[in-house]
Amino acid sequence: MRATDALSLLAGARLSYWKTRSLELRPYTVTDERRYSSEFTPYAGLVYEITPQISAYGSYTEIFNPQSAKDVNGVLLDPEEGNNVEIGLKRQWLNGRLNASLAAFRTRKDNLAVKDGNNTTPDGEQAYVAVDGTKGTGWELEVAGELARGLQLQGGYTHFRRKDSAGLPLDTEQPVRLFKLFASYRLPAMPRLTLTAGMRWQSRTFESRRGAPISARHIIDSYAIWNAGLRYDFSDRVNLSLLVSKLT
Repeated sequence: MRATDALSLLAGARLSYWKTRSLELRPYTVTDERRYSSEFTPYAGLVYEITPQISAYGSYTEIFNPQSAKDVNGVLLDPEEGNNVEIGLKRQWLNGRLNASLAAFRTRKDNLAVKDGNNTTPDGEQAYVAVDGTKGTGWELEVAGELARGLQLQGGYTHFRRKDSAGLPLDTEQPVRLFKLFASYRLPAMPRLTLTAGMRWQSRTFESRRGAPISARHIIDSYAIWNAGLRYDFSDRVNLSLLVSKLT
């Protein structure tokens, strides 16, 4: 809905119905059963057109996310619940052929599944505990479009960190910083041939087990993966591609 010529308002909602039942076959008994009906998760947002090329936006949405993680007794954890807030700017150049966006976001969650040390479920799988009061904050920059005739570019940088209510890091197996870049170029002299190249870099990560000492965690240093390839279009329906991964 347009409130003014420059301001647009958005609203939506989702109704979720979820039921789960755990059974023991010998003897046949129901060990866990729960039902969630008419779970209401609203969404609201707005977009403001500062100029024909620049727009600002903001959004708020609530979270209801059933999950498959189990505790040491083999009982499913309750669904994740919380909310997410995001604000950002979008900009376009070259009559819309090149676009960029900058966003900042904050997520709050209860019942976030975190590995419960070395404990396992009765089935031998990794056990989890539900953590309340978690907070994730981050920002993201993305650029995509045609820089020049035949040259396509996609790139982005993301910085995201999640902590528990005491300020301790969570989701440490996911990188805090992530950079991606991909380019393709269609040769003017050979319009059927396209060259591609890309890379992905991520910061250091380490195994996150609640209650485990830092010295016992497996650390993976930051690394980059480079890829390159080419594609030849015999027709609109037939092409041949070659991709080489992990060049270094």
